[in-house]
Amino acid sequence: MKSWIERRWGKNRARASQKPVVRFYTRRPCMLCARVEAELRRWARRHRFAIERIDIDTDPTLQARYVVWVPVTVVGQQEFHYELDQAAFLAALKDAREAAGGKTEARPGARSG
Repeated sequence: MKSWIERRWGKNRARASQKPVVRFYTRRPCMLCARVEAELRRWARRHRFAIERIDIDTDPTLQARYVVWVPVTVVGQQEFHYELDQAAFLAALKDAREAAGGKTEARPGARSG
């Protein structure tokens, strides 16, 4: 039988592996991209998600698709162009987390805003 510490540690480890990944398409120079990325990083600490940063200029297909839309933030099946709407973003994050079978609440003490 596992001790309560082993059971607790195992649960925390499982939660960490369920951290959703938000794809962030960007390019340089892009002042709006830098501002949105900084906002995403603040939200990532608060709401526990990973950011995959993708420079569209490294792939001609991505460049053709997103050149006039950057920054583009993708959460699950939802794409956000330019600025982020926090309520819509967090709803998409919750949906992505639920689709992956993960926890839906934010970290204790987390505040939106």
